[in-house]
Amino acid sequence: MKLKHVKLVKYAIAIGIIIFLIAFFALLRLNENVSEYFFARGISRAYVFVAGNITDIFGFSVFGVLVILAVCALITIFAFIIYFLKKKRRTEALALLEKTVLSALCVALIYVMTAGGCYNRKEMPLPKYEGEQLSVAQTVEIMEAYYKDFNLIADSLEYSDGASVCPYSFDELGDILIEEYKRLDKGYFSSYTPKIKKAVTSKLMSYTGTCGITFQPTGEAVINYETPSAYLVVTAAHELAHAKGIMRERDANLLAYYILITSDKPYLRYCGYLYSLGYLSSTLAILDPAEYERIIGLYPEKASVDSTKAIEFWATKSGFLNEIGDFFNNLYLKLSGIEEGTANYSDPSDVVIEEEIIDEKPVEIKKIYYSDTARMLIYQGFNLLNP
Repeated sequence: MKLKHVKLVKYAIAIGIIIFLIAFFALLRLNENVSEYFFARGISRAYVFVAGNITDIFGFSVFGVLVILAVCALITIFAFIIYFLKKKRRTEALALLEKTVLSALCVALIYVMTAGGCYNRKEMPLPKYEGEQLSVAQTVEIMEAYYKDFNLIADSLEYSDGASVCPYSFDELGDILIEEYKRLDKGYFSSYTPKIKKAVTSKLMSYTGTCGITFQPTGEAVINYETPSAYLVVTAAHELAHAKGIMRERDANLLAYYILITSDKPYLRYCGYLYSLGYLSSTLAILDPAEYERIIGLYPEKASVDSTKAIEFWATKSGFLNEIGDFFNNLYLKLSGIEEGTANYSDPSDVVIEEEIIDEKPVEIKKIYYSDTARMLIYQGFNLLNP
């Protein structure tokens, strides 16, 4: 066998080994204990700590640079493959293709071991309400407490064209969030929190509907800096939740909301309120629509404008690229074991119509089974009422 053919076989064997390892580790993560202790608290945590501390040295996103280099490399490789085929140098073309596939699979293997393995973790140890369904009066009382603080903060902020202005620079926000995340349990959550970085591909990310990316192989939380102010804060907290080992989108949102609404920084609480309180107020709409209409009238008008501005921003970016981005994100989540795909970002409470016997007559009762986000909000709402 010619030497060049031996190399092709070696590349093929290496590709087969990497594919086997990816499949092996993907199967391993299906066990909750393996996902928790081998991946999340073990290899992933150690790797991200080392990689993140190295990339933190640079003032730019290493991930962004690698993406640009990868695109340039792929274009060059594709051109060489076409050139080799035209010259009937098929062995060289195949060798180049195998090297490219092998490189991509190596990155995929690192990602599976650092991120993919963490999708089947045990439940997050966040404080949350564990009691039965609240009465209308209890729900109203909690919502009034939240809206009181929400309005006070909203009235104290600066606005530009209707949107709130973050009182911190991008780097200051990153430093503040690092401090906020130090409040978490160091067993379940990684003790390391990376700096947030601006994405060099932010404009492209906007048109694909991407607010941020946490790339575990480089240990970075990369943020689309075009994202509207309040949305950017929530995005940054969400991406850092991923960096702390929380990969399921619903859990990353929950942790981000918890960190923000329990902060002593007014603007962080404002951003948390803006995107989380609907998970609790919506339960009131189910229990008592009339009372819901009254309570929702307490929602800060300035915050409504802020939210509308963010919606309008993303609407201007919607299109074919956005649909492509959503398709691949949905596919990635499903391949990671999240059956509902991008629906995993949301955490609504379940409503069930149950029949009870009252005065010897069957009566239909609306029963609410609170989501984890709603239970966290209830717990913190009681803390607002009883500081």
